[in-house]
Amino acid sequence: MAAKYTIAYFLEDIGQEAIIPPLVKRLIREAGKPADDFEHRTLNARGGRSISSYKTFLADARRRMHLPADLLIVGSDGNCQGFAKRRDEIRAEAADPPYPNVVTAVPDPHIERWYLLDIPALSVAGGSF
Repeated sequence: MAAKYTIAYFLEDIGQEAIIPPLVKRLIREAGKPADDFEHRTLNARGGRSISSYKTFLADARRRMHLPADLLIVGSDGNCQGFAKRRDEIRAEAADPPYPNVVTAVPDPHIERWYLLDIPALSVAGGSF
């Protein structure tokens, strides 16, 4: 059976890729939704260029809707900027996006610190790492 919904991810690096999609999958399970109803597509997760990749994707999507995604998740570490500033930066890149739902995922200060602080908790939350 084909998935009913597509979730597309624009992530900063492999650290985010290891945490954010598993957390989304967990939320889907906890909501009682069938996992087979969701297709997860990571469109960027290397080189720290999640926001610029997202911006390029949106520009292309405005010309021709090549990926019928139901949800876009854009991840970028807060680093020295902080959560609110990075979230606002992502939102500014997507003024009136051609997709119905866009979620920002901004680990603050950065995802690698999450690993260092509590790997057992991350494993419980999102699966083993």
